[in-house]
Amino acid sequence: MRWTLRIPVLLAGVSIMASCTESVGPAREGALPDAPLFSLSATGITLNKQILSFGQSGTLLIKGFNPISPDTGDAVIATFAWVGPPGIIDSVVDVMTTGPYTHVQGNPYTLVKEASAGGITMATYVATNIQNFPSGQPEPVVYAVAAYLRQSVPDAGVRLSSWKGVENDFGRALGSGAGLARSASGNGTTPTAASAGSLTVNSGGLVYGVSVATPLVAVEHDPAYSSVSSSGGQNSLNSDEIYSVLSSGGTANPNFTWYFDQAPSGGTWLATSLTLNAAGSTPPPPPP
Repeated sequence: MRWTLRIPVLLAGVSIMASCTESVGPAREGALPDAPLFSLSATGITLNKQILSFGQSGTLLIKGFNPISPDTGDAVIATFAWVGPPGIIDSVVDVMTTGPYTHVQGNPYTLVKEASAGGITMATYVATNIQNFPSGQPEPVVYAVAAYLRQSVPDAGVRLSSWKGVENDFGRALGSGAGLARSASGNGTTPTAASAGSLTVNSGGLVYGVSVATPLVAVEHDPAYSSVSSSGGQNSLNSDEIYSVLSSGGTANPNFTWYFDQAPSGGTWLATSLTLNAAGSTPPPPPP
């Protein structure tokens, strides 16, 4: 069903962003990171936590998992979008929102895909089996993901989601080959389909799709997929993200429709899709 942008939703996103980026007090007294947890789940891959924040600018893009942190052992998908050129992310790190931020050690975020067209860029990073922070800690001090940029941008946003049941090892979680992660871009002046292309999905695998567009127009997605979080944006960017878990594997093609007929000169879209393997679904690598 086609929807119309609702300003109260966008304003709520702004207040969420502010609650993360302000300096806050130290973590709860005596709190220590939980013992390491791992991702094997009897129920397969499930969405745990999600959050988004648009209307950011500058050289630091950051969002915390308000109101409560994800759990150790989760996989995190972090998508950053901005008005500006590609290749300007210097690093992506995880922090606790103390004042100043406390860096979490040992959770590398790996760039999966970056797409750029029409003056906008989107980069998607993944970390698996996150550790070394208090699992499920509530605000004001929460787990956050930050991208440090080499140059300032005028408009940007962040989408974060955490997932239970994803393979712990990043190489085995994402696998290899063009069919496991794709990105694409395009433009239009009428309702326009946006898709990164078809993915090959292993049994029990997660299919994730995210799309960003400019200017701020309405979007809808394939009803066969579930929303990760609500569609939302601010200023010159709007976004949406969806997912599905394929119990028997196969192929998938997450897709969106952007209503560029709402803009006098049309618009530009970016899309990325990827698949992550379920814990225990891929054989371990051979011994050295």
